[in-house]
Amino acid sequence: MKNRKRGLLPDTFGAYVINNVLVAGKYDMPVIGYFGYDLPDYLALYTDIQDYRKTKNTCVVFYQYDEQFDSINGLWNAIIHKKEKLLSQYKQRFKDVKFVCCPDYSITGDMPLAMQIFNVYRSRVVAIWLREFCGCTIIPNLRFNNQKSYEYCFDGIAYKSVVCLSILGLCSKPIDVQNLINGLHETIIRIRPSTIIVFGECTEEKYNKIFKECLDNNINIVRPDNRNKDFWRNNYGITK
Repeated sequence: MKNRKRGLLPDTFGAYVINNVLVAGKYDMPVIGYFGYDLPDYLALYTDIQDYRKTKNTCVVFYQYDEQFDSINGLWNAIIHKKEKLLSQYKQRFKDVKFVCCPDYSITGDMPLAMQIFNVYRSRVVAIWLREFCGCTIIPNLRFNNQKSYEYCFDGIAYKSVVCLSILGLCSKPIDVQNLINGLHETIIRIRPSTIIVFGECTEEKYNKIFKECLDNNINIVRPDNRNKDFWRNNYGITK
């Protein structure tokens, strides 16, 4: 464990949040994981506050455009700048929420690599704050784009942890489907999750193709209810 106490220096990276947290990998990613038997049965989007407690095991996910959860008054800025009034509001917002998936900050292939790495880091810091200050159980978010992202995106996710993954918008183009297949192959090699909780829908044919290797390796794939799934159910007749 590395010492992140700042003394008289300003805390610009959330040292007070992760001071007692193990870090891993080349980029000192905070270590997180979930190994419980209870699994989310509903996924509520960050902006849908009315759904945060829809079921006993609802999980709040951040699978939306970054600006919807990363504004100037977003959690990251509130944490780093210790904006106590804002932080109090967030504590109230997440009060009695059981599960939260780590925020899904973008790591698109056209972003500078430094920004991609930073976005994974701050996702972990925000999640740990939600655990330590709001009592939420956090689930690692699995996000990759291409082979370059494998260098950092798995660091800090505990081996055999439960993880969340969004496939929303990643099933229409063959190259995106192949990137998912490649990324999941690497996921099995590096962290071998016990369960993958999936947000987003596609045809059953594509779904079976994307997750075939996971299923062949006895990795549990869970598809909780959510608003996106309701849309697919109503318009395309999915039943799972």
